[in-house]
Amino acid sequence: LAVGAFAAALSGNLATYLTTAGQLALAFPDPASGVAGSWLKFAAVFAPTQLPLAVIEGLLTVTIVNFLREYSGDELRALELWPESPAVEAR
Repeated sequence: LAVGAFAAALSGNLATYLTTAGQLALAFPDPASGVAGSWLKFAAVFAPTQLPLAVIEGLLTVTIVNFLREYSGDELRALELWPESPAVEAR
């Protein structure tokens, strides 16, 4: 569950970042290399900030999911928002 939560948060953050780079590339294409070159430039400029943020967001999501599993598992199962699985029950 933790790996899935981390992967979902990380991939969602990266998809948003890469889509934003694509939108900026379409709005401001590079005269020499076109939209593709502009996309690479925008992606490279924002990568130093967005990659660590994606990892931090993934870790925060795992922390919240673990907290919910530990302290609210019964309520989430009652609402049918949490699976009845041995992995969840073992905690």
